[in-house]
Amino acid sequence: MVIKGEIDLSNNFLPGVAELANKGYVKTYFAGAPYMLSANTAVLFLNTTKKPMDDAKFRRALAFAIDVPSIVNVAYAQLVKAASPTGLLPSLSKFDDQTVLASLGYSFDKAKAKQMLADAGYKDINGDGFVEAPDGSAISLQVTCPSGWTDWMAAIDIIAASAQDAGIKI
Repeated sequence: MVIKGEIDLSNNFLPGVAELANKGYVKTYFAGAPYMLSANTAVLFLNTTKKPMDDAKFRRALAFAIDVPSIVNVAYAQLVKAASPTGLLPSLSKFDDQTVLASLGYSFDKAKAKQMLADAGYKDINGDGFVEAPDGSAISLQVTCPSGWTDWMAAIDIIAASAQDAGIKI
């Protein structure tokens, strides 16, 4: 419908939008990446009623373990901007408290994630490359999204792979 001119406005994931715009099939809000204004923030929800996600230190380490630049550049083909730790859309970034973000925010840093896990008592006891909980119990998590949402499916693959690189079994 977009290519045929049967839709006037779309803010959905559109693979190949750069090529479509260059060929004149679609018009975009921005001339270059991310091509459109963000209309929502994709969020990874954790079940904080289950171990180890009930541990704020584990959750913070996980945040540093996730390769957000690859999610933006690979899974979403630069069609999005990285979400702010505040949850505010990029158009509202002027309201981000930079002091708070500097002390409480996060960014992709695998080494820091590993150190944070170790400092919180998460260690690889059995030598399989993945940390166990401080009580020695195994950690095995699952990340899911709706089937067919190809951008989200690619994003959760990156989430799982980058967390695994930091020693978290997902």
